[in-house]
Amino acid sequence: MHGPRLVTNSRGTFEVSIHQPPSVLLRDVKQVFRSAVEQHSIDNIFMVPTIQRSAHNLLDMNSQVDKEKDDLLDRFCAFANDMLCDIHEAGYWGDFCDPCSGLPMRSDGNTVYGEILGLEKVRRFQTTEAGACRVALHPLWGANMYPATIFTTAPPAFVENWLSKNTTSE
Repeated sequence: MHGPRLVTNSRGTFEVSIHQPPSVLLRDVKQVFRSAVEQHSIDNIFMVPTIQRSAHNLLDMNSQVDKEKDDLLDRFCAFANDMLCDIHEAGYWGDFCDPCSGLPMRSDGNTVYGEILGLEKVRRFQTTEAGACRVALHPLWGANMYPATIFTTAPPAFVENWLSKNTTSE
């Protein structure tokens, strides 16, 4: 594992870490990205969970929270796409899941990635029940966070180098 650390660029501020998925998650990740696994013969996959701190408790339901979720999603997608462009240019595979649907954004697939399970297993986040949903709680920010994960075959050193060149650490 590398991180977690806060990084900032023109897209926003993200808490980022790099992990090799534990076996309990690796099987699920390979199912989510099944077409990429088959096409690229992917064996070594790394996870790059990102977390943005939110101004609102994202468990609340109102128009302000909905707008903030949309803004955080847009920032994450821009950040992920920036990173993945360089990852692909270097000859590695990478993708991310839409945090709302859990479906891959750049690969074919209809299997859902469980963002909360991922945070629970690789970051050891506590979870709670909110209605019919399980929610991860950041150790400092509680439910004031927006998690989303990037997946790649790029080695951690490549991702660390990309972060060093394209962000500032806080």
